[in-house]
Amino acid sequence: MDTQVNAGSPPDIAWVGSTAISKYAALDVLVDLSDVLTDDVIADYDPIPLQYFQLGDGQYGLPAYMAIHSIGGNRQFLEEAGIDWRSVQQNGWTYDEFREAIKAGVVKDASGETTRYGFVFATAGVTSKDYLSIMAKSAGLPEYFDENLKFTYTSKNFLGLLEAIREMIDDGSMPKELSSIDAGKRWNMFLTGQTMITGKGLASFENSARLNNEKIQANDGSAVADSIEAEYIALPVPTFNGADYVPTTVVDGYIALRGKKEPTEQHIHNIALAMHYLSSGSIAANYSNELFLSPITESARNAEVLEEYPRNEDNLKADQAMMDKAVAARTDIPTELAAEAIKIETEVIVPKLQALLADEITPQEMYDAVKAAAVKSFGEDGVVVD
Repeated sequence: MDTQVNAGSPPDIAWVGSTAISKYAALDVLVDLSDVLTDDVIADYDPIPLQYFQLGDGQYGLPAYMAIHSIGGNRQFLEEAGIDWRSVQQNGWTYDEFREAIKAGVVKDASGETTRYGFVFATAGVTSKDYLSIMAKSAGLPEYFDENLKFTYTSKNFLGLLEAIREMIDDGSMPKELSSIDAGKRWNMFLTGQTMITGKGLASFENSARLNNEKIQANDGSAVADSIEAEYIALPVPTFNGADYVPTTVVDGYIALRGKKEPTEQHIHNIALAMHYLSSGSIAANYSNELFLSPITESARNAEVLEEYPRNEDNLKADQAMMDKAVAARTDIPTELAAEAIKIETEVIVPKLQALLADEITPQEMYDAVKAAAVKSFGEDGVVVD
């Protein structure tokens, strides 16, 4: 899509994560739909997910769903480790509580080799920044910028989080090879009983585990090799530095893009109609149901679905408890600041995190590198100092 955008011939409608809006706004290729979205269309959407496709006063797209990036545990292993997972689902847990819980989830064989880890998180490939960014939300760093538009990752909370990330590996609760574990590997480790808790988790993982259990029971060879029956339990990420729990809210959907030729008003109107059609009513009701997501439009909530999937009632309550803490998107961060933060993320934060996970640098060294890059980009007065 970036190639198409740069060539001046992007698609009219593109599916993106809402975080991409700043990127395309900086390229001046977004189409503002504010003038063509009618009041009844706007009223169909829940306010918080709708805000994720806003920037300033503009409405540059429509959300398809809102989900929470969480973590997930194997119910049997959680109970064997003495973890009151129902309480955690509703009340959360601190890093200290979580650290002790995942230590209790580690299992070793007679030779001392770890056969089951307490916690595994995908940190390679497309998930390279997820671990840090998801945990940072509940470490007193909900955004790259605070209300005064100062860059937050220079805070002592960032160093505290980096120390915790390293501690969980040094404790033996997470694999030393964590930096090489991608999304597929972490889910395989969960299904084969090599970890008690996995991340990042999505509501749909409950269904993925259920379907694999059915394949194991059918004994037809279609289940994941060496997998075990596992009941997936949705859990919130822990909180760090005494901060409140802030879920990582993921809102994906549709944006409108312009090419070299300025679109007509009728064309923009048609784009808005198509977006609303794709993200509401029976279409949204069915994909939300299949992905174990809660619909975010009134029309989807009122629509019938083709097939109801069985849900774990405790997980439903946990998902709702996490969703209730979702915060509105920040629409006040200037595009140029957001673009600079993404540059620091790409050039400094992600590679340094990989080095930290591989035990090639210390938390302090990573913190110092990120701080130096931030001061260079935003100046001494443009970063948080505590």
